[in-house]
Amino acid sequence: QTTGIVQSTGGTLHRKPWVDFSEQKQYAIDNCLTDWVLILDADERLTSLSIQEITHLNLNDPSIAYAIPRKSFFLGNEVRYCGWRPDYVVRLFNRNQCRFNGRSVHEAIIGFKKVRHLKNSLLHYSYQSKAEINKKIDLYSDLGAQIISTKRTNISSTECFFRASWIFVKTLLIKLGVLDGTTGFRIALMNFKSTYLKYKKAKERLDLAK
Repeated sequence: QTTGIVQSTGGTLHRKPWVDFSEQKQYAIDNCLTDWVLILDADERLTSLSIQEITHLNLNDPSIAYAIPRKSFFLGNEVRYCGWRPDYVVRLFNRNQCRFNGRSVHEAIIGFKKVRHLKNSLLHYSYQSKAEINKKIDLYSDLGAQIISTKRTNISSTECFFRASWIFVKTLLIKLGVLDGTTGFRIALMNFKSTYLKYKKAKERLDLAK
């Protein structure tokens, strides 16, 4: 309902056909009217404490970017391990100094000289339903396959399985996802599926190119 909300509040609506995450977000930043930009994804919320902290910042040095700690939830459950915490994300920066790195997925802000870490968290309500999980797995594996297929010439079916299995073990044991119980297992399984499909799709792209 983004379009309707913007129009009802008198805001300015910019439209752009979807290309990838970096390009879409950079387009939004380029259309901002202020030098300092705070960027949030649709499934993220600032707490009252984080708003208060940001409001009192002295934004007088454009070379500094601010990283906000993120507290994430998976199917409604808070995630404390699985490599999801601690999770600092650069979200407040000067757009004359910084920009997105151009990656189609897992995009990040670059260009700053120093990072300062804020104390109060933003809330990340990721993966709120099984349908959303499957949709994101499909999207991220598509984008990941595009990247891999530009760097590789050959991928075996065995590699697809073993890379996915390693991610599953890494999430559950090395990243201590097992301490998140059922939630940790579900995240590990999601990571397995996403990694397997990413390499499988990359293999299919490479095979078609031969």
